[in-house]
Amino acid sequence: MGMYSFNVISKPIPDDLIEQYNDSCTYILVNKSLVLEYGGGAIGSQCFYNIE
Repeated sequence: MGMYSFNVISKPIPDDLIEQYNDSCTYILVNKSLVLEYGGGAIGSQCFYNIE
């Protein structure tokens, strides 16, 4: 079982960290203050499922 969460950031993410928070696997950057995160379980994919 995986876990979905979101990270609300009080200060905008600096440009030099955007790539780290937008890897389309563990993290999906919505905007500079909101990042979606997926933590995979013991088995199965460690990335967001079925991203388009």
